[in-house]
Amino acid sequence: MTDDDVPVALIRLGHQAMALEVNNEWSALTGLDRYASLGSGWLDALVLEHRDPAASLVNRLLADGGTAETEWQLARGGQGRWAAASVVAPRPAGSQTCTAALHDVTERRAREADLAQRANHDPLTGLANRDVLSDRAEHAMARLARRPGICAVLFIDLDHFKTINDTFGHHQGDMTLTAVARRLSNAMRSADTLARVGGDEFVVLCEDLNTPEEAISVANRLLAATRHPIDVQGGAPMLTASIGVAFAYDADTSIPQLLHRADRAMYQVKGRGGDGCEIDGSEVSRFAAPTPISSADGTDDLTTALTHLSLAAEALDQWAAADHDRGDGTRWMATDEARYGVHRSLIALREAADSTAPLSRPSVTTTEMDP
Repeated sequence: MTDDDVPVALIRLGHQAMALEVNNEWSALTGLDRYASLGSGWLDALVLEHRDPAASLVNRLLADGGTAETEWQLARGGQGRWAAASVVAPRPAGSQTCTAALHDVTERRAREADLAQRANHDPLTGLANRDVLSDRAEHAMARLARRPGICAVLFIDLDHFKTINDTFGHHQGDMTLTAVARRLSNAMRSADTLARVGGDEFVVLCEDLNTPEEAISVANRLLAATRHPIDVQGGAPMLTASIGVAFAYDADTSIPQLLHRADRAMYQVKGRGGDGCEIDGSEVSRFAAPTPISSADGTDDLTTALTHLSLAAEALDQWAAADHDRGDGTRWMATDEARYGVHRSLIALREAADSTAPLSRPSVTTTEMDP
């Protein structure tokens, strides 16, 4: 059947996807000798997850006839080796045998993966770029249209990064950005998206939040991650960051608006010297690092306040999930602002409840919300 001078790997398969014959090129490609490839042994040339689908494909073609094009990952010769397979079973259906011709496509797949990486990721840090961020944000907004939830954008700008470039040089500045990217990645939730959107600017997209305080917790971890010295040639500069946070409670919020609000809040932190976090929202909800609250016995008033605020937050979330029509084609628009205020007060009280070193906590404030 097979001609060993044919420059492609050939295998003839019969009943129950058993190999009847292979050529030398098959052995060279797969690393399996001819004897080991016979019967079901040929499947050992493929990674485990491709073996059953490959056998099913062959059996289907033996029963129905026809041609199929597919790609299989090879188990030998190193990780990431792939072969394109063209499997042909003569018609009419019920053929006794079919033939598969395989050739190595590892380099082609590597080039495609590299192009995809370059198209979707920042070349310096390997983080997602603006296009990926926008795509995932659009999907997040679409999910908010289907079910209640909260989405947050955290806009991060490194403080005084220009000084590092000027002092240590741009190469060391690039190394610093790469190190910061790793630290930020390790500080996020696994479901969050981190993108580099500018020279020293990053954005974190937090999806499927239950409460705004979850995003604040992420912001606090991000701030802490940037505060440690970074070793560069010639010194170990200290870094801090300014973070602006904006929330979306429904799909009516546009992505550009959400980014603008987070960016605006970030610049408020910059104006105070950096190293902090600010929530974009209503001025009436402004608060700083909380002062511990206690009653005569140190617990009752705080516990009661937390209980009432938790109930209020839950009630407002349920209110926002319902459709409150005014009757004139418009809807009540004060819901988000009210939720911002109650949730922020809840965050402050909860932080007060478990705060053992309030001075170590970054200041968290709010700025005016877009109308």
